[in-house]
Amino acid sequence: MALNIMSDRPPGQIYLIPVRLDECQIPDLRQEEYGISLSDYQWVDLFEPNGYDLLVQGIQAGFIDTVEKTRSDKSASDD
Repeated sequence: MALNIMSDRPPGQIYLIPVRLDECQIPDLRQEEYGISLSDYQWVDLFEPNGYDLLVQGIQAGFIDTVEKTRSDKSASDD
């Protein structure tokens, strides 16, 4: 389901952050209709010393992008 929703998002927008809890192979989950795969995305390794910090940075970056887009959309509709 997440890949389906991700395929509708503009390129470069953070929506999906795969997280590995330990060193393992990323599953080959594909959304053939849209030509995307889970392994196409960068993921965060929580078992690495800086893993949690990287996850927080990714979430914050996605939040900032969302807030800026919402503000931009609102000011465009106010014009």
